Amino acid sequence: AKSRRVSFRLEETNTLAIQGLAGASDTLAAALYYIDFSMTVMQAGVSGLNFHDSWCSAYSPIVFPSLCLPRFAELGSCPDMCGEDVPPMITAPFYGMLFVQTAVAGLPAMLLDGTVLVEAQPIGDDNGDNERDAQGGNGSTAELPRVKGYSFVAHGKHELRIVLVRKNGDGPLPVVLEVQGSYGQGDLILLTGPSWTSKMPDITFGGQTVSQDGELEGIRASQLIEPEELGKEESSATRYTLILPAASAAMLTVFPIGDTQA
Repeated sequence: AKSRRVSFRLEETNTLAIQGLAGASDTLAAALYYIDFSMTVMQAGVSGLNFHDSWCSAYSPIVFPSLCLPRFAELGSCPDMCGEDVPPMITAPFYGMLFVQTAVAGLPAMLLDGTVLVEAQPIGDDNGDNERDAQGGNGSTAELPRVKGYSFVAHGKHELRIVLVRKNGDGPLPVVLEVQGSYGQGDLILLTGPSWTSKMPDITFGGQTVSQDGELEGIRASQLIEPEELGKEESSATRYTLILPAASAAMLTVFPIGDTQA
């Protein structure tokens, strides 16, 4: 498509084929997959993608239990309330789409040049084998990376958004970000829940939940992350250290120091 100078759009995708699988496609893990997969195809140059859904499939961000088809129940792809006469319901994958929508609001440009370096610190070991993910590639060890990072510049480079997706593991994970340039205090919001298999209403985004009519409820909660400016030897970079819970994604928003338009 690129050689022909035409855009490429992925027309149909989701977590598992044939309507998904209850207990997997309707959990927080699926919401995190939505985020990671969306960011990955952006890196590849895909202009857009469509997440397939249907009336009452496990992978549908919005389900209509009263319209469930019996054959879907036989496949084990229907949510628990399928077939009941209840209103439409928001499910866990909706949070993944909401997160992506927030991250790309205003159509920011994705950075692929290593401006942001993501380093997951080792937990409970001292072998020094940190796992690194640089923008534009995994850079992981032989095992899957524990966290993946993506970054965007918005509003004419007056705003930097760094997206982190936890890939595996239990317990809190210390993460260090090194950003080229001088940046100020960061605003961190989390998408998280008690476990990878959490469902509604135990999932929160920025401390808020999504009601069944699609409205955010509760008070927005964020963390202020203080920067550590590095010296000339580190090429005028800024470091941020944060804790990423298990089963979570995060977005850190920072602004250049001295930017009057921030």
